[in-house]
Amino acid sequence: MRIIRFSFLAVAAAAVTLSAGLGAGTASAAPADGQGTHLQLTDDQRQCLADHGITRDSRPAGKPTDDQIAKVEAAFQACGIPKPQRPQLTDQQRQCLTDQGLTLERPSGKPTDDQIAKAKAAFEACGIAIPTR
Repeated sequence: MRIIRFSFLAVAAAAVTLSAGLGAGTASAAPADGQGTHLQLTDDQRQCLADHGITRDSRPAGKPTDDQIAKVEAAFQACGIPKPQRPQLTDQQRQCLTDQGLTLERPSGKPTDDQIAKAKAAFEACGIAIPTR
């Protein structure tokens, strides 16, 4: 499975889609204005995912492997949960971020405050809305 790499904020936004879904809420995937889609799961859906080994604590520290991705996708399918839609950057947006000096590879470990500030500035300069929780 090919994973498209882009700025760590965009990757983080996609990860938040899954992790936010493991929090409390209703089963809804409706996006808000200017925000990414955050899946809100019911207690039954969270329990079903947990029964398949998918919990907040089971998130990988770095980039997930193909096997980990397949496990999550299989659990979502088994639980009847629609796959969350991740925000995707256009080629033009990727080029703009690169022109702003943003590295389009996901860093290992947690990004520093300086890296986050630089990424936010690059996203703003390129007119890209950053999804929020």
